[in-house]
Amino acid sequence: MVHWCFDKASNERFAVKVVDLRALRDRQSLPACVLESQENEAQMLLTLQSDHVLRAVAVFRTADKMHVVLEPCLGGDLIDVTERHRRNKTWFSADQIEGIGLSVLHGLRDMHSLGIVHRDLKLDNLLFADAHATPENLKLADLGMAAAVPDGGLVADKAISTAEWMPPELQSGGTPHGTAVDMWSFGAVLYTLCTNIAPFGDRRQGLARLQQRICSVSLVHPLSDNIPGTCKCPEAWRRLVPLMRRCLQVEPADRPTAGEAIDEIMRMRMPVTRLNAHAAEFVPASFAASGCMGWTESALVPMNSCRIVLRVPAV
Repeated sequence: MVHWCFDKASNERFAVKVVDLRALRDRQSLPACVLESQENEAQMLLTLQSDHVLRAVAVFRTADKMHVVLEPCLGGDLIDVTERHRRNKTWFSADQIEGIGLSVLHGLRDMHSLGIVHRDLKLDNLLFADAHATPENLKLADLGMAAAVPDGGLVADKAISTAEWMPPELQSGGTPHGTAVDMWSFGAVLYTLCTNIAPFGDRRQGLARLQQRICSVSLVHPLSDNIPGTCKCPEAWRRLVPLMRRCLQVEPADRPTAGEAIDEIMRMRMPVTRLNAHAAEFVPASFAASGCMGWTESALVPMNSCRIVLRVPAV
């Protein structure tokens, strides 16, 4: 249960998540890891210092309850925002979908750099800090299923997360896994933002059928260059389908890292300027080696390979 609370000194508003520890302990049907997950989440939220991960301000615990004081997220979760779009018969623009993707990736990169894997990435666990639901203010939340990745890079325990968003290695349960599980779920989030449906359907088709589709994605992949009939934003689909395809790979090693995915989206967002290819001048090797890029009329040209920069002649 989540309530609003206020700092008496500053009158600043916060959210406070109240966890009934006694009720969790008394519910014998619940796995022991559910109680542990609540405690782990509080500790991880205090540890993480990221602009794109929900920040915990303080944790107060008694014998029966735990109160986790969190920064407020006034825009609701991504499910709420998609529902508003449905009611208003609108949808996200390509730039908004990319902006949401970048915020998620920055949060994942920060978590992964600290050896933490989220393992339950889905629309419900992505919150907007501001009431206007600005993509740049999106934050990862609900770290209840998160786990610390050991030095070997893999976690051996079973994650209890949502089947529609789980990669093949988690569908079977108990398979050692690492940060690549979040990249699969990220690809599923992008797909859903483009089409308003999960890439492999939901559990209404039966859990066994859903798991079969996810685990056989190498045989029948839902991603193609053709824009699906359910697509809500064709422009976003055209831009992001190569990245989604890379994320939704059966083999974890074939998926990009969060940092690589950020770079891919940033390259797509670079403004393309049409330049006069006849007006070229050589530049110093030191400048070319800095990694600057020059655009031609047809492609992005790395200047550290061709060592030229194209300029528009003065008129």
